[in-house]
Amino acid sequence: FTSITIPGSVTNIDAHAFLYCKNLVSIYISESVGIIGKEILHGCYDLSSIIVSPDNAVYDSRDECNAIIETKTNTLVEGCKNTTIPNSVTNIGESAFDGCEGLTSISIPNSVVSIGESAFAGCKGLTSVSIPNSVTSIGRGAFYNCSRLDSIFIPKSVTNIGVSAFERCSKLKNVKVEWSTPISVSYKVFSAVDNEYLKTLLSDCDRWVTVLVVDNEYLKTFLSDRKLYVPKGTLSKYKSADVWKEFGTIEEY
Repeated sequence: FTSITIPGSVTNIDAHAFLYCKNLVSIYISESVGIIGKEILHGCYDLSSIIVSPDNAVYDSRDECNAIIETKTNTLVEGCKNTTIPNSVTNIGESAFDGCEGLTSISIPNSVVSIGESAFAGCKGLTSVSIPNSVTSIGRGAFYNCSRLDSIFIPKSVTNIGVSAFERCSKLKNVKVEWSTPISVSYKVFSAVDNEYLKTLLSDCDRWVTVLVVDNEYLKTFLSDRKLYVPKGTLSKYKSADVWKEFGTIEEY
């Protein structure tokens, strides 16, 4: 099937309800639906149209955005490759675009204050993201395995970056930040450990290492040919800061 209309008799849509319905193109959610579980549209690669009934009291798809928004909290909970995030959205919810491989670009409006856990995880078509200066938090694994992401801008408004936020972004070449003093982040924020590397390291039975050590060592290799752009006058701070100092090139702008 390519199209689904949720009838007026349905009140709940369970998590992963339409998991990997790869031929699904459009979905209509009726006014009766009051509870939507996590990742109901995960793996629906061809999905391009999401419409919520205008009579639904809990969710909406305002401004023809092709997304499901929790009305009360202004949280975008489900998106697709054709989603346009409205200026009224304040939160991009957990796993909102998780596995949306058809998403090639997204504009995050300056109304958004938080990007949730795994919000864009597995969006393998994304090549660049500009985070607006309204965002204060980037959740755990927010851009995990965005394997084509090659550049990212992080504004000074961001005070927290979760573990694995940019993990396995293997093509990430350029990172631009705005902080006058580098914030503390986990080594796993930019880690890109792959299975083959782990097998190589652990093939020697005399070498017992913790996962943290493996990640830290791989990070140094991974970031060695990456470029970090930092504000003028802050170069020395970044060159002495954990994680940030591992970038191969650090330049002021």
